[in-house]
Amino acid sequence: MAFIDCSSLSEIKLPASVTSIGQNAFDNTFWLENELKTNSMAIINNFLIRADSSIEKAIIPDSVTIINDNAFYNCINLKDVIIPDSVEKIGNAAFCNCTGLKSIKIPNSVKYIGDYAFYNCRNIERLTMSLDVVIGEKAFNTRP
Repeated sequence: MAFIDCSSLSEIKLPASVTSIGQNAFDNTFWLENELKTNSMAIINNFLIRADSSIEKAIIPDSVTIINDNAFYNCINLKDVIIPDSVEKIGNAAFCNCTGLKSIKIPNSVKYIGDYAFYNCRNIERLTMSLDVVIGEKAFNTRP
């Protein structure tokens, strides 16, 4: 929660050496609000931080290696997501409560799926993923 509620924060530049960004780190900042007005997803370096809550289809850019914690949290209108082979990690609660998702293909490049990553995505009918992945607690639990 490093910059949460820093409402005047309007620009972010992080060095390439940053290896993680905490969940909700930029919530309630001018930067995040502005990013989501002009783009459907807020991305810093290789981190997908947050998606617009009204997003219906997400084509994640090849530059993304980490889908951050809570990135698509409560995106109930999200029906389709394309995760590129560049993604290595899906964070905690990344797609939690995305009840519109029907199918998901997780590329072999993903080595870790966080706790509650797809929690309460109760309409998923088809899931494709590698057997060589660490899956966090209740990552695919459908009961809230």
